[in-house]
Amino acid sequence: MLSKGLRQRVGLAAALLHEPEVLILDEPTSGLDPTQLDQARELLRELTGTHTMLISSHILPEIERTCNRVVILAGGRVRADGTPDQLLREFGISGGSDEILIEIQDSLTATATRALADVPDIAGVSAEPLGGGWTRLRARPKVPRSDAREPVARALAGASIVARDLHRERATLDRVFKSVIERAG
Repeated sequence: MLSKGLRQRVGLAAALLHEPEVLILDEPTSGLDPTQLDQARELLRELTGTHTMLISSHILPEIERTCNRVVILAGGRVRADGTPDQLLREFGISGGSDEILIEIQDSLTATATRALADVPDIAGVSAEPLGGGWTRLRARPKVPRSDAREPVARALAGASIVARDLHRERATLDRVFKSVIERAG
């Protein structure tokens, strides 16, 4: 009996045997160990020059790494179609940018928002209450995929604000997918 990873590899080899113009692959990297995953990614990259591939997968980080065009289906209809960067912009995921998430005490929200409004790298800030006296601020960088943590930290320090957490949240197709599903109802 073959492992799932070996069955995946044998299936792909069988599909390639007759050199088809179009390959339809369902979860081609599912069940692979890290070494096999790297090999499969490399093989898929090599095949893009000579084959058209349709990959069906729920593993969206893998789709981001492998595909140059993404189609999201929901309710039997195409709900999104484009490059990963186009979809990030289209579905309002910070204009395709990563976000800086900052957790501060509720009482500091107005002061922190004003301080961040003066940071040239930041396009806007939104606040969401977390409960227990804490608020999460989302700072959206002006430049897509930029990392504005340092200027944000300096602005907060200049306003004498100590954050409980400050980190960068990467814009992902997972977030696009969730947005698509929410819009589809």
